[in-house]
Amino acid sequence: MADGPKSRARFLIPMVMAGLVVTVGFLLFGKKATPVVTQPPTPAVGAAQASAPPAPPGGTAGAAERGYTGPLQAVMQKAEAWLPLGSLQGEGKSDPLMQVKFQQEGAGVLELALARHHQETDKKSANVVLQETRTMSYGPGAEQRLVPFALLQVEIDGQPVKLAGTYRDSKGDPVAYDWKQASPGVFVAEIADSTGKTVARVSRTYRLVDDLYEVTLEQSFENLTDKPMAVRFSQLGPVELPIGIIRYGGDPRRVRLGILANPTVDPTGKAVEGQSPLLTRDDVLGKAAIASGTWVWPDITVWPTPKAAAENKSLAWIGVTNRFFTVTVHSLAARQPARTDLPTPTPMPDIRLHSWETIDRVVLTREPDSSGVIETNAAVALRGLSPVMAVPAGGSVHADLGIYAGPIDRGTLKAANAYSGGIKLTDIEIYFWPGPCSFCTFQFLAHGLRFVMTFFADHVVFDWALAIILLVICVRTVLHPITKWSQTSLQRFGKQMQRVGPKQKLLQEKFKDDPARLRQEVANLMREENINYAQALGCLPMLMQTPIWIALSSLMFFLFDLRHMPAFFGAFQKLTGGAWHFLSDLAEPDHFITLPFGFDVPLMGHIDSLNMLPVVLGLVFYGQQKYLTPPPTAQLSPEMETQQKIMKVVIVFLFPLMMYNAPSGLALYFITNSALGIVESRHIRKEFEKSELAREEVLKKNPHAFSRKDKNPGFFARLQARFAEAQSRAEQLKRQQQQQGKDKYGPKR
Repeated sequence: MADGPKSRARFLIPMVMAGLVVTVGFLLFGKKATPVVTQPPTPAVGAAQASAPPAPPGGTAGAAERGYTGPLQAVMQKAEAWLPLGSLQGEGKSDPLMQVKFQQEGAGVLELALARHHQETDKKSANVVLQETRTMSYGPGAEQRLVPFALLQVEIDGQPVKLAGTYRDSKGDPVAYDWKQASPGVFVAEIADSTGKTVARVSRTYRLVDDLYEVTLEQSFENLTDKPMAVRFSQLGPVELPIGIIRYGGDPRRVRLGILANPTVDPTGKAVEGQSPLLTRDDVLGKAAIASGTWVWPDITVWPTPKAAAENKSLAWIGVTNRFFTVTVHSLAARQPARTDLPTPTPMPDIRLHSWETIDRVVLTREPDSSGVIETNAAVALRGLSPVMAVPAGGSVHADLGIYAGPIDRGTLKAANAYSGGIKLTDIEIYFWPGPCSFCTFQFLAHGLRFVMTFFADHVVFDWALAIILLVICVRTVLHPITKWSQTSLQRFGKQMQRVGPKQKLLQEKFKDDPARLRQEVANLMREENINYAQALGCLPMLMQTPIWIALSSLMFFLFDLRHMPAFFGAFQKLTGGAWHFLSDLAEPDHFITLPFGFDVPLMGHIDSLNMLPVVLGLVFYGQQKYLTPPPTAQLSPEMETQQKIMKVVIVFLFPLMMYNAPSGLALYFITNSALGIVESRHIRKEFEKSELAREEVLKKNPHAFSRKDKNPGFFARLQARFAEAQSRAEQLKRQQQQQGKDKYGPKR
């Protein structure tokens, strides 16, 4: 009996640990997503689908009032080699931050690569490519493309004019295009009527912004007739970013929106909500259905959402992201007139994205291979449709866009945010995986931890690995009073329960026929012996650290600052001349031994190295578990032995296995935390033993020195006494009712 509550504590701790591991595992692994989809043959759904958005209302001018004759079409231009903007040659302060190559189809982007960011830690490796034309073949001479930021068509008075066509001869070679390059980044297309008269001119100009990961896309439509026109642009936006290597957590690619509140809610027109909605790639892609032997993708409107339309909200920006980078289309307040529709005394900057009124998405898929096996790799791009704009005779309209293409880094996002007019691009930086448990990733904690670590790394230790270790020290220091109280209380509770065990047995024998009286006497005994059941809450510090662990796991996975950041000033790389990749990237596994091959493991992702930190983590967990749970003084029951075995497996084996492919920065945090936990527990135990010796000396002189007879009972004691009193009254009432029944009907015969 003396070991009962302690047994319950030993049973509770493994259960809490198992629940913790399951929760963290669910958050880390999440729902697996893969870009490879299996489906039957599909027709061309790339440029063909993209060139046919919903038609806008027709222009106000009738056929007799138009300044052109018959159907319209783009004037063919001769194919030519186009010059890029920017370069990837250097990383000096005056060098461009990116290079943009162009595609003649729709005057879009062939490739957008970053000059100062590479695929691997080695700066000689390939540059990070954020946007590139996606091409899928449907047989000889037949292919479809998704060209980022291509102008698909313009609609003039409701008539679509295609501007993203590819034209091929009988050999399948391109012979003519719609666009002509006037200068690097400047493109012009002309539109003629059935008589060959040029009636309109469309211009597109890409400009790189110095010292920013920004591209401005200036788009204009010029009416060359003497009659007004109604015009609408239809263009592709960013194509989904590269998925990268999936370690855990599934597909990290998302679509993010920056939404402006209704003017009645936010009179300033500046409040941008970018934390939600957070759309996964699966949300935007949807699920294809089969119809007449062909798979058809559903129509999905990304903007406006039903809720946004009902609440009259506006859009400031929309972007696609992967783990570390984003390409975001946003407004340019400096290029738009100030807002006068707000209930403010002075006009406010207009940060609404006027150039895109509605946004949907385009899916490009591939037909099955020659073996008949259908392994389709789908590609997704956003498509924006402008509002219908009235163009006066001889006049022009503009539909300019700002494009941020760079890292999800707070400093660069702040700079882009200031350039674009305060559209709160920093909200793209978010640290959690979407899903049913996204609410419990404690974003306020993640951002607070990021601030502390950044401060340590930039101003104190100047190394991110040391900053992580320093963060552990700070967290454990803050929680030390609670840790000391709980561990001391748990140890004292166990000893006290062992001491009062014989008295409990005597009470059980004495009041075995009166349960209510037994509970009352046990409560009195606990109060006299100064035993508080709150002392059994030894797992409280672990539960308090759980939100920190969850927030930190998301932070370490998505924090751009850790990407390609070596640990301990790159000591392992300096000693080996860069040949050893151990801890060369805190955002990746430690790569103690890099394998010449890679393979995928369910729930663990891609494995291409033997990692040492998870092994060290398991050993530290084993030492901590063995130290914190010494051999019991009493004989354990089979159930208790089973629980201890489960605890060992969960802590020593399962959790390090889950952490095998985790960022080495996160593994470093857990190793440091557990090692310091052992040292802290040893110190607390020594102090407890000293205090117990002093306590026993006092009890020898005065056995009732710590008695609570003359003190107010604690919370648990009061609660137990009230419960016993209520139960006693209920049993007394029951006996009275039984006695009344006997008096009424007489004794049974």
